[in-house]
Amino acid sequence: MKLKNKFFPALLITQLLLIDLSFAKVMTLTEVTQAAVKQNLTIKEKLIESHQSQQTVQYNRLSLLPKIDLYSIVNTGGSFFGLAGLIEDIAPFLIPANWFRKDEAEISLSFQKKSYKALWGNEVLEARSMYLTMVSDSKSLAVFDSYQKDLAELQDLAETRDQFGGDRLGALEMLLAQKSKVAEDQITLQDVINQEFYALTQMTQLDPKIHFDVDLNAKVESSWRFLDVNYLISSAQTLSPEVRSFDDLIDFLAQIKKEIKFLFFGTSTLSQGVAGGVFDDIPINGGWGFSTKSAIAMTNTKKELLKTQQLGARETLKRQILRSFDQDRLLNEKEKNMNERIVHLGKQWEILLDRLQFGKNAAMDELILNRQSLAETQIALIHLKILRSQLNDKVQRMLWWDVYSQFPNKY
Repeated sequence: MKLKNKFFPALLITQLLLIDLSFAKVMTLTEVTQAAVKQNLTIKEKLIESHQSQQTVQYNRLSLLPKIDLYSIVNTGGSFFGLAGLIEDIAPFLIPANWFRKDEAEISLSFQKKSYKALWGNEVLEARSMYLTMVSDSKSLAVFDSYQKDLAELQDLAETRDQFGGDRLGALEMLLAQKSKVAEDQITLQDVINQEFYALTQMTQLDPKIHFDVDLNAKVESSWRFLDVNYLISSAQTLSPEVRSFDDLIDFLAQIKKEIKFLFFGTSTLSQGVAGGVFDDIPINGGWGFSTKSAIAMTNTKKELLKTQQLGARETLKRQILRSFDQDRLLNEKEKNMNERIVHLGKQWEILLDRLQFGKNAAMDELILNRQSLAETQIALIHLKILRSQLNDKVQRMLWWDVYSQFPNKY
């Protein structure tokens, strides 16, 4: 009987985790990361927005250069508003609204850069997480394949024993039903892997017609768990583009406040639509100035709101770092328990198989249940290890370590 040797407990899980049943090209985690950085359409879209903001800054700087319109000089008519128009034509840098446009454009550009960095990090993190999930599911599929082969061999033994009444009534049917269930699970999991493959190729713009396999040994390791938690929290809060972007919004708000005060010299419209329209509810063009006081009060309230939201972002990062330490500790404990359970199930398998082969009192259904528990525990351990890799990657994203430190600051 070959089954006994296949379940030597010390080697079982290692053998199953290294199975690669296909011959397609293997795409590594590093290659997927590079593809996400260079080809992700969402990242490209945000980069174009940032370039557009750079052009806006350049335009508004050039708008401050003097220009002469002789027709306007002739047609001032002596009115104050005609004179204001003449000032803007001859020396536009004297008009407050023009400076507002320049300053707002520069602040907007700074905000766009931070938004781009945050989005860049999120898209890279998501692509890497999707890849690791594919690794987990591919390994699980390999476990199912091995499980199915063992059930097929058990079927031969069960059919022989069933003919001689050596098993409990219905043991063979139980085995056949389990084989059908495993086959169904294989099909379902393969469909999930296919969905993940197409989602990953969408994120990385890799050709979906060229199938690739994942590196079954891929993992993400990190030393963050050995560092002081307060240091990590401070680093995450300081480096976070999400937190720092609120500084730009607060600076932008100060420019809007100036616009309101110098309303009669014209206003900028750059604040409209910034950060999803966060300032659109503040009235800048208030007629003859009767509502100026109320508009300024609204900017003060908005500033307090932004500061509160910034504090909320800092607190979110703090709790995510703390949660990561707790999660890592619990994953370690669970992994230890799973490894112990795999060893015990392997020993139980050997005992049951020995008794079955030598005609002693042993039930086929107990062997089937043992093999099912073994496969389920192996798959759970696979998912746990990948979850740890994803946790490490998430923490590195918050700290801007490793691949996330490669963000292109010049673009």
